Amino acid sequence: MKMGKTARVASLFSFRRIWGPALTLLGLLGQAVHWGWQSLDVLGRVDVLWRIVETMGGTTAMVASIVLSSWFSLGLIVVGVAYTVFVGEPKTGTQRHVWWPYAAAIIFFLCVTTMAAVAIYGAYELQLRKAYADGAAGVPRNTPANAQSRPQTPLYQEGYGGLTSDQSRILLVELPKIKTLVPAVYFTMMQNDFGANNFILQFEDLFRRSGFTNLQRGNQTPRGPDEEGLMIAVHDRNNIPVAAQKVMEAFEIADIPYKVIRIADGTSPDIQFSIFVGPRPIRWH
Repeated sequence: MKMGKTARVASLFSFRRIWGPALTLLGLLGQAVHWGWQSLDVLGRVDVLWRIVETMGGTTAMVASIVLSSWFSLGLIVVGVAYTVFVGEPKTGTQRHVWWPYAAAIIFFLCVTTMAAVAIYGAYELQLRKAYADGAAGVPRNTPANAQSRPQTPLYQEGYGGLTSDQSRILLVELPKIKTLVPAVYFTMMQNDFGANNFILQFEDLFRRSGFTNLQRGNQTPRGPDEEGLMIAVHDRNNIPVAAQKVMEAFEIADIPYKVIRIADGTSPDIQFSIFVGPRPIRWH
């Protein structure tokens, strides 16, 4: 009897039968990625990469929308179970066409390739965005020699201090998905920084439209010239709260550059994170 069970389990890995369980597991993986956005971030990072591609438009966005759909992964589960029951385990004496395993294998590898390609494309786009943001901000120079021998670079980085229409639309799609995981949003800025105040007003409008009711304000002074632009402040950068992670992911999908800093000294432990809209970034070259 034990040998029979062993042989039955081993037969699952035969070329004829393995594609049913494989498609089922792939569908379960897709479901885990899909619901990772709303759970404890299990595979949620892959979901973020797919969503970045979805917001880019074009054919790849259409493919990403299909992959993101829970119906896509649910369909894989149904196909995998159906294959296992009706093809992989036929009744005694029943003959199945020899091409069934090859067709199932093609479907499996096509889906795996598509899901992986969309994630890789999203990761590549995310790295490009970070590289562009770093290039726009520049790198500090300790020896500004011959500063007067060339045209002067504008002091402040252009394009900071407001959200574009596309960024606002994307946030209005993403923020409602995370409102149950973000109990409060705490904004801070330098006192009398009117540009930062206008930036925060845009964020507050989008958060309120998305169903957030607990929005708070506070003042904060940068601890040095490196604290500039849009920042997410947390108590421990090696242990970022889930609420902060979800806001960061929404910003990444909307292509809103930010950096993570340590939260201001004396901030209450009850405040998990804050969104610090700092001074306009300096262009160092």
